Amino acid sequence: MNQFLINLYYRYKKGWGFFGDYSTWQAAAADCEGYDSKPILARVLAAARAVKNGEAEFERDGFLFFEKKEIQNLTFWLKKIVDTEGGLRVLDFGGSLASLYFQHRDFLTKLPNTKWCIVEQSHFVDIGKTEFEAENLLFEYTIDEAVKKIKPNIVIISSVLQYLESPFTWLDEIVKYKIPYLWIDRTPFSNREKDWILKQIVDPRVYKATYPAYILSLPKFKGYLEKHYEIVAEFSSPDKINQRECQFLGFFCTLKNT
Repeated sequence: MNQFLINLYYRYKKGWGFFGDYSTWQAAAADCEGYDSKPILARVLAAARAVKNGEAEFERDGFLFFEKKEIQNLTFWLKKIVDTEGGLRVLDFGGSLASLYFQHRDFLTKLPNTKWCIVEQSHFVDIGKTEFEAENLLFEYTIDEAVKKIKPNIVIISSVLQYLESPFTWLDEIVKYKIPYLWIDRTPFSNREKDWILKQIVDPRVYKATYPAYILSLPKFKGYLEKHYEIVAEFSSPDKINQRECQFLGFFCTLKNT
């Protein structure tokens, strides 16, 4: 099915996906419910508890998965880092209640000297510290606290940047710590010269919500990355999008010597 037909299918049959073209983030936000909904947190928490208790293999956005499914692209690079650095210290920026950690926990238990620290919104960190922290899994409120705690050698940013009002401001904050490796995934891009602001209607099978979101300019984004990092790998993410000439991509990058 070509992208045009996918767009029509999502728009008229599913009713969820990315829609609109807003002039500002504030305008899009005024037309959306946002991220702080208590039902969303409750859904994610219930799913994370089920995973922790062994009732499912992993969860994503509150949706449970019952079969093991590691992201091979991620495990490949994490293993490379361990081989080079002798250990793995992950700063998982926007990592919810340890979705990626639990998805890969069998893999991670085989690696030496592993620490995984999630930086999230305060209400997620409160719950994370209370219910999910363990020797190798930590939660912190700020990037600075995470850096001081584990001295990360990789930052993971998965399905996060598009939901931040000022994604490049956050990237600036991350870049200043000169963390050696960066892995970005599940981020939507277009070949437009400017970032595109839309309303995302979430698949109701996950939960009912609407978010302001970016489809980021790929030329602009790669230009930013290349000021600080060498892009070692660029890859497609499995997520689908209902806008023509747009796609979800990921990157693995190494810090440039400065």
